[in-house]
Amino acid sequence: MPTRTGNRIGGLAACLLVGLAFGAASAAAQDPVIAAGGDIACAPTDSGYNGGAGTTGSAPRCHQKAVSDLFVGRGLAAVLPLGDLQYEKGELNLFNEVFDPTWGRVKSIIRPVPGNHEYDDPAGGAKGYYDYFNGVGEQTGPAGDRDKGYYSFNVGAWHVIALNSNCGADGVTGGCASTSPQVQWLEADLAANPRDCTLAFWHHPRFSSATQASGSVRRFWERLDAADADVVLAGHDHIYERFAPQREDTTPGARGLRQFTVGTGGKSLRPDAISDPPALNSQSVQGTTLGALFLTLRPGSYEWDFKRAAGGTYGDSGHTSCVTASKDAQDLLPGEVPGLGGSPFTPIRGTKIARPSGKLALVTRRARVRRRGRVSIKTSCKGTASVICRGTLSLRARKDRTVLGRSSLAVRAGRTRTIIIRLNRRGRRLVRGSPRLRTQLAAAYRFTGGSLQRASGNLLVFAARR
Repeated sequence: MPTRTGNRIGGLAACLLVGLAFGAASAAAQDPVIAAGGDIACAPTDSGYNGGAGTTGSAPRCHQKAVSDLFVGRGLAAVLPLGDLQYEKGELNLFNEVFDPTWGRVKSIIRPVPGNHEYDDPAGGAKGYYDYFNGVGEQTGPAGDRDKGYYSFNVGAWHVIALNSNCGADGVTGGCASTSPQVQWLEADLAANPRDCTLAFWHHPRFSSATQASGSVRRFWERLDAADADVVLAGHDHIYERFAPQREDTTPGARGLRQFTVGTGGKSLRPDAISDPPALNSQSVQGTTLGALFLTLRPGSYEWDFKRAAGGTYGDSGHTSCVTASKDAQDLLPGEVPGLGGSPFTPIRGTKIARPSGKLALVTRRARVRRRGRVSIKTSCKGTASVICRGTLSLRARKDRTVLGRSSLAVRAGRTRTIIIRLNRRGRRLVRGSPRLRTQLAAAYRFTGGSLQRASGNLLVFAARR
């Protein structure tokens, strides 16, 4: 029978767990979800069009309907097409014939940006694109002004900025240089909207493991980074790729921008364009599955989830806090509230591991308090061969987060190891009389397409066994 102290610890843990669960459920019911993807609708003359059904196999094409099925009836706050919405030349009749009955089913919540194929319209000035979204001949509307194509809006606690990355003479008026009207507008917009969380989206990726990285958008990146923005979405390369947060000069760091390239909106894929090894700071990249990126925009954080279209096999998800003036970004568990746990993930340089994507989770099964205040935790590491789970385990008091003890770990995939944590004086006092503890690790190790990541300061949640 546990002592009074043991019951008190167990009761505290149970109450706090229930409180966190209710808090997460309440937040999840209110936090908006958006979806994004680019490089979308085939022309009917495309060899893979197949009456609009597309083709399957190792090189799927023209699955604009299958991807758009992911949006219908989902209660999304917005859908962000990331350019090249309608191939091959973005004419209005093609928008009406192919894009409209597929992605156009959620037209009322679409906030688009143009791609280079929109500016291939023979009428010039991305006429078909603006006619479709703003209305025939209308100067402004959901796609912004015709000579600009950039605008901003808010979604929940987030500020969202649409930019026009068609920087050449046939694209946005004034281009994308530091002195351009667009970059000056961006500076003013960021100054007028000092949110903790900011997302920007445009067509051409700044960084890529394929062939379409664009230096023409560097001024966007610099201004957004200086304002502590968080997320950039792009398309153009027909792949999906997630990068670690980084500065414009590719220096990684928790205060940089994280780019997602989502050129998987339906048209086609280019796995052959992906370099080996991937680009610096790339965390996950694939060119075999069409789909869209879903983002839950929480106050102070965001969760991402790549949802595959029918027939796809790839998935990618995670949760990260926003950068603020006083706080770096941190990777979190799904539903975790920033400031209540979690720890930063930093790449281990020079580590060579297999590329297949998936999650690498450290699983804690049981903790046992031994003599002289030692806690043993049985752990196993799940992942591909040659992967090692590395990090630091910290036991903390639930009430005030005080560290009760810590230990480093290194567990090879497929093996089990007992980690010993020597409790400090306060830890020994709290657990005295509680011979067994059930534990839950509150931060996860992720194995993400070519990068082994390490977290320090992981949190174990106590619940005393009755």
